[in-house]
Amino acid sequence: MSKSKATEITSEAKIIIALVSVVTLVIVTLLLYMFVLRDTWETDNYGKIHDFYYEGANLIDTGDFTLGLEKYQELIELVGNRNLKNKTLSEYLHKSQDEYDVVVSKRDKLYIPLS
Repeated sequence: MSKSKATEITSEAKIIIALVSVVTLVIVTLLLYMFVLRDTWETDNYGKIHDFYYEGANLIDTGDFTLGLEKYQELIELVGNRNLKNKTLSEYLHKSQDEYDVVVSKRDKLYIPLS
């Protein structure tokens, strides 16, 4: 057997090597996206946003307007200028902003303290 025939790679082996390389590249790309490149802010802060919204709503429903508005304000400040992709979180934010505006507007019209 000559030296060149011993190191020659068959076409089937080349196809297998190419497929394994492509699959490996896809897996590495997905892992990189999932753990490094993807923005996890919404997932990381879902609980806080949920709690601020429901605590604020419950406080306002029970008449504690000052603390309710503080919870809504915390939610609004936490989100800041982010464009929320999660529909539920976006609804919490918009409802908090709307309720905040309504309560402040009523307070200003009636000139009554919120506590």
